[in-house]
Amino acid sequence: MHAARPIFGILLIVGVAFGIVSPPAEAQGFLGASAGVYHPEEGTRDSIGTFGVRGGYRFNPHFGLEGSLGQVNLDDAVLIDLSFLGTSRLELGRLYNLDLSLQWFPNGGSFLLFGGIGGSRLNSTLRESFLGEHFTLSATSYLFTVHAGLAYQWQLGDRLVLRPEARLRHFYGEDPKTLIPGAYKATDYEAGLTFGWRLGS
Repeated sequence: MHAARPIFGILLIVGVAFGIVSPPAEAQGFLGASAGVYHPEEGTRDSIGTFGVRGGYRFNPHFGLEGSLGQVNLDDAVLIDLSFLGTSRLELGRLYNLDLSLQWFPNGGSFLLFGGIGGSRLNSTLRESFLGEHFTLSATSYLFTVHAGLAYQWQLGDRLVLRPEARLRHFYGEDPKTLIPGAYKATDYEAGLTFGWRLGS
């Protein structure tokens, strides 16, 4: 999870160094696909691959709006040992994240800060072993989220765009350690690259 934090610092330095001298952009649309590394707060895994799609519109040199849909398979579990009574295991499965972001380009260039709200869908399964009896319960939960991040957008030619970015996302739900099916309350980190196509002038 901590591996994503240095990326925030690197992008911030790049933005300060180059954002001031980057030329302002005209109003334009954007479509792209992203891939990266996801660091969940809950569970035992340090990092997971993630991918997604996104689209947005930059209204003027300083502000834009973007929507993104990403997917990650957490493929992890939260385990509670009940000693001689048995065990409870909450398996975290496929997670879909939908974000709506307001973008701010401080100097009208390529460095940007963004943040907003979103929603997530999580598939999970609760497996319990209690006094020799076994129970399984699957659930799908829908969670409210907020996120924030930073990025730097390189223009490669007339249309192609390359954008490294890092974001954190907080999930408002139940603590997984309560072992409620569908529970997830955490702050996750994500870092990746977006390859996009600029629309408009």
